Amino acid sequence: MRVPVLVDWPASVIVNLDELGGPQIVGSTREAAFLLMQFWPTRRGQAFGEALRLCADALDAHVDPKVARRAFLKAAEEAGIVVRLH
Repeated sequence: MRVPVLVDWPASVIVNLDELGGPQIVGSTREAAFLLMQFWPTRRGQAFGEALRLCADALDAHVDPKVARRAFLKAAEEAGIVVRLH
């Protein structure tokens, strides 16, 4: 399953989501928010909540997408699913 691409990040983040069959390239706030809400391996953790909030704020143009990207990366690190950065 692929999420529609809307590139708004300066560099992609690759995360390993077993439910989706392995590595996923995430290049936008919209993709990140979708994955956090639908396929994230754990709904616990401070970084997860912060990433979800900041992705929503970025989608509403209240924060820069780069801020959402950093928060998403922290949530992925917290969940132990970061593969690499592009």
